[in-house]
Amino acid sequence: MKNEKLKKFYRNTTKIYIISVCVLILFSVVFSSFDTGYGSHIRFYDKEPNKHVQFVLNSIRNQKIFNVFRVNTGLNTGYGFFSPNVASDFLIFHEIYKKKTVAYKKSDWMLQTKEGKHRFSNLNNSFMEFLDEEDKKNAAEKDSLKIKYYKMIVNRLNSYHLKYDNSIDSIRTTIYLYHFPYLSEFPLLKPKLIKIEQQTKKNTSKFSETVSTRK
Repeated sequence: MKNEKLKKFYRNTTKIYIISVCVLILFSVVFSSFDTGYGSHIRFYDKEPNKHVQFVLNSIRNQKIFNVFRVNTGLNTGYGFFSPNVASDFLIFHEIYKKKTVAYKKSDWMLQTKEGKHRFSNLNNSFMEFLDEEDKKNAAEKDSLKIKYYKMIVNRLNSYHLKYDNSIDSIRTTIYLYHFPYLSEFPLLKPKLIKIEQQTKKNTSKFSETVSTRK
């Protein structure tokens, strides 16, 4: 009788333990997802967080035992995210003018390897920061050095093409934000290209050669 009672007690205890751990894991995943998504939403739209929501989140974060469990199980990483345009993509187009003809090319047309194209795509992060600076309403908050830096990147792209092919007369580089359509626009799901920066550069060395020849 005692053995049966002990076995029954052990089975019940094991069930309670498993259910408790599963509930704790589920709660941790939901909490981390909401915490990460809500924080991203607030930062993206530069909003003031809701006081009540922030109080609840801080109260849960300050639970030491809960934090130890999350850290040791890896559940503090966060499984949620907020982004109205997931992995916002930028398209870089070049208009290359050569001998009274125009060629349109994407900026990665000279890259031969997947690794090179992948590294080049990291420019997306730079242009997102450029938009963040440009969107600041208060001029005093804008980082003028950052804006100049991002504009210099576009200028360097032009310079590289002119150096790569000296027969180019001029080149115009345009940066577009690839804007995905909203669900509210269904069924007219046509993506849009929003121009955020454009620069033109002439081949000055070629121009000087022409001038000297005329002389």
